[in-house]
Amino acid sequence: EQHIEARVSPADVTRLRAFIRDAVHVDDKIIEYIVRLGRATRSPDEVGRGDLAELLTLGVSPRSYQHVLALVRVTAFLRGRTYVLPGDVKEIYCDASRHRIARSVRAHAETIDAYEILSDLLRAVPLPCCPQLTPLSRHTSRMILDTRPATSSVAHPTPHPAAPAFGSTRP
Repeated sequence: EQHIEARVSPADVTRLRAFIRDAVHVDDKIIEYIVRLGRATRSPDEVGRGDLAELLTLGVSPRSYQHVLALVRVTAFLRGRTYVLPGDVKEIYCDASRHRIARSVRAHAETIDAYEILSDLLRAVPLPCCPQLTPLSRHTSRMILDTRPATSSVAHPTPHPAAPAFGSTRP
């Protein structure tokens, strides 16, 4: 019998999820980009890709934007940042959304998969521009990954000083 030793507890996972949600900044323009991508799956003609409308019978739902938003926060965190970049969205969008669209009979017949359709839409929806920001310090990274009971600095993180990009009103 094989024994697997737990590295983190469920409480550690909950604490880390809360930290990522609270500490990783997502600018309003990034949120708008995620919404534009989702809308493009329902109305590809709005982004100049009307040809893709015949390949889709159902686009990404607005509720799924929340899942993409959570995934881009985690992506940024794993890259050592407390802010999301448009490239984070591009990196995960097709994988995160391909099961959320329904392809038409034509797309199935022509063996055009969801990833290909979403990739075409990613190329059609313009990226928001972002300033240069700095990654997390080694001290902050160690503090975040420390699995000891939460301290006040982890339980109530302060935003990264470079995070409020674009003059956003979000904290």
